[in-house]
Amino acid sequence: MKIVQSYSHLNGLEFLQIHHAALWAELQQIVEDVPVPPYRTSAARQNVESVKLVFQQAFIHHGWEQPSRDSDQVRADGNLVKDRVAVKVQFGDALNTSDLFAQHLVSYMRDEIDVGIEILPMKALQSQMSSGVAYYEGEFYNVIRNGRGVPSVPLVLIGIDV
Repeated sequence: MKIVQSYSHLNGLEFLQIHHAALWAELQQIVEDVPVPPYRTSAARQNVESVKLVFQQAFIHHGWEQPSRDSDQVRADGNLVKDRVAVKVQFGDALNTSDLFAQHLVSYMRDEIDVGIEILPMKALQSQMSSGVAYYEGEFYNVIRNGRGVPSVPLVLIGIDV
């Protein structure tokens, strides 16, 4: 897989490049090391979820961890954190708008993270998946249409393709 596009909201990417350069390089390497998924000709949902699992396992192998869960805290499955940077791989249903506007924001406001990262398929890749998968261009539009201050957390949107 490869990173095709990225968008830095509230200087999220610049923060990573300056304060966590090694972590940013690690993330890029993880994306490149994930093999081209076998779902490209199949619309089976379990194949899409297996790609998400491959990504999560690769991040966990590099020391990324699931944050502890508090009963009153907004958390979604699959969020991983390392050195106050949260990453979410969006290869499931299209519920990630709540992640962008709630999950990362809650973690940021609680001083648990400094920046959130969303990894999404590009539209061309998403069109080969089962329906309901969110894609980079759509979420990029959702972020920029709300203006500079919403969400009020530094984010990096990453669009990937094969």
